[in-house]
Amino acid sequence: MSYSNEERVGMGIPTVGSVRLDQIYSYDSSRVNVKDLFTIYENNRGGMLKQLQGHIDGMVKSIAEGRFRWFPPIVVDINTLVIVDGNCRYTAVMKSLENNVVDNLVLRVEYIDVAKSELDKIVIDYNTTSKSWTTANFIYNFSKRGIKSFTKLIEFCNESEYLHDKNGKIKPRYAVAILGKPSDSLKNTQMTLTDEELEAGKEALKEAIFIKNLIEKKNHDSSGCWMESFFRAWVEFKNDYLQAKNVSFDTYIETMKTRLKQTEIPYLSCKKTSWKTWFLAVAAYM
Repeated sequence: MSYSNEERVGMGIPTVGSVRLDQIYSYDSSRVNVKDLFTIYENNRGGMLKQLQGHIDGMVKSIAEGRFRWFPPIVVDINTLVIVDGNCRYTAVMKSLENNVVDNLVLRVEYIDVAKSELDKIVIDYNTTSKSWTTANFIYNFSKRGIKSFTKLIEFCNESEYLHDKNGKIKPRYAVAILGKPSDSLKNTQMTLTDEELEAGKEALKEAIFIKNLIEKKNHDSSGCWMESFFRAWVEFKNDYLQAKNVSFDTYIETMKTRLKQTEIPYLSCKKTSWKTWFLAVAAYM
C-alpha cells in the first residue's frame, strides 16, 4: 500500500522525499496513534506470525517491565510503510497498548528504501540476521508467494505423521530427505518437485516406515536428525542398489527379516553413511 505525502503528514510520518535513511525516528504513542502507522508484513515467517504468540507474549512482558527502550528499532520500507524487520515487536507494542499494559510507548523506527520486487528477499535477509527463520518459515513463505513446488512439499508433509515432529509441526527436512532433494534448496526458490517425484517419494516413505517399524526393538527418539539421515540413506540405497540391480523391496525385506541378528543396527545414528552401509550389509546376504 502506498500513501500520498498529504496522508503521511497527517499520520505524522516523513514523506518519501524528506526522510533521512541514516536517522532513527521516534513516535510517542501519547502524541501519535502508532497503531495506524505501519503495515505488518503479511508473509512474515511464511505467514506463521500466529505461531509466534509465545515469543510476542514474552515481549509484552518485557514491555510491562519497562525494558522496551532497549529493543532495537523496527525497520520500515519508506515507500509502502511495510515492516521489514520487527513485525513481532510491533505486534507486541499494539497488544501492550490495546490491553493497557502500559499507558504509552516511544516507538523507534529506521526507514529503508526497498524496491517492490525486492521486498520478500530483503525481509528474509533482515530476519535471518536476528531471530533466524526456521526451514518451515522459508517453505511457507515461498508457498504463499505462489511457488508451486513448495506448496506441493507442504501438502506432502501434511499427508504423513512421520513428516511431523512430536508437536505436530511439519518437518520439511524429512520430506526433502525422502524425496532425495538437496537440503539447501529449502532456503531458496530453486527446488523443483514433479508429480512423478512425489509419487516416488510416497512409495519410498512407505517402505522406509515399514523398515523403521521392523527394526525398532525399543523406543526410538526420532525427533531430531535421525529420521532425516535414515530417510536420505534409504532413498540413496534404493536408487543405487535395489533399482540398479532390479531387486524388489519384498525380496530385500525377506532377507532383512532373516538376517537382523547378524547385522548390528546403528540405532540413533545421525549419519546417512552409517545407515547406507547397514542397508548394504543386509543386502550382502542376498
